[in-house]
Amino acid sequence: MFFIFHLLALWLITLVSWAATTPDTVNSPLTSRGDNIEKNRQASLLLQWEYGGRLLLRAGDAMPLDGATDTLRIGALELGGEARLGPWMLHALALYEQQLTDPPQIDELFIRFQNGIPLYAQLGRQYAPFGNYDTAMINMPLTQYLGETRYEGLMGVWETDTTHLAGFTYPHQRLKDTWIWGANGGVQLGRLELNTSYMNHLNASDGFDGVLNATDTPAGVGFHAQWETDTLTLHGEWIGAVSTFKTQQLAWKNRGAQPQSWAVESRWQIVPIWHWALGYQGSAESVALGLPQQRWISTLSYQLRKNLQLAVELCQDEDYSTQNSGTGRVNRLINTQIALSF
Repeated sequence: MFFIFHLLALWLITLVSWAATTPDTVNSPLTSRGDNIEKNRQASLLLQWEYGGRLLLRAGDAMPLDGATDTLRIGALELGGEARLGPWMLHALALYEQQLTDPPQIDELFIRFQNGIPLYAQLGRQYAPFGNYDTAMINMPLTQYLGETRYEGLMGVWETDTTHLAGFTYPHQRLKDTWIWGANGGVQLGRLELNTSYMNHLNASDGFDGVLNATDTPAGVGFHAQWETDTLTLHGEWIGAVSTFKTQQLAWKNRGAQPQSWAVESRWQIVPIWHWALGYQGSAESVALGLPQQRWISTLSYQLRKNLQLAVELCQDEDYSTQNSGTGRVNRLINTQIALSF
């Protein structure tokens, strides 16, 4: 089977990459794609800058139900950097995903202003603080497919070690320059993290691209909770519309749809370099958005070095039934990924 060849190829890449450097990681409670990148720091008299990148190589093989889909591809190549001058910071992140962002694109590009207090403003291309989407899996969670939103506009954030509050606004071109706005708030209570978010039009999210351009649509809301110890993390999230769409906009059976999705995940640190994650995800009334009704997923990862990780994932997606406009199919997939930060 070709999958075995791909797995051996990934192990060979692992050995070749063994001597890669291991700089420090910069993280934020309000995560973005760039927060997953290892960053090298440099400084001059006035200017400080950080730069880094991440390469995700993926190989997948569908099980016999769906036929062979063996591939060895670039899951993502990210190159990012930040430059700081006094209270100003410029952030940029370029992204390439084979078959998805060909050619490469500017994924994030914004200016941040912060003058020594836990309050800052960002202007430019960025991801809305709507939803959390934290996962240890290779595949994105279904909540992210439904709610992730990249925009070009303004965001303000108040953030401390235990609390954060963010608000954003921008004119949405696909929705005829309708102004989109929303907020995200969270608190850290010891080992427990709680978070909620709101957006005035759920169909402003990237998951509705090519599906619905109407402007008189329901808002979206999200809830996220996470409990964490040194060896165990329990994570849950729900994203959905606060009311139903109109039947002529987005239908479900004989009425308007109220799309929603959720993800529940547990992660164990078996030993410092081995991690195992087990999850269940689902959606409701989201067949028009191409989401499966159920997903069972598990990932085992091995931390070869601080900046080098190998992961294997088993996933089973169950589609909506034919009576509910789905295919009724069950798709089973095995994925492997090697992640290298530099």
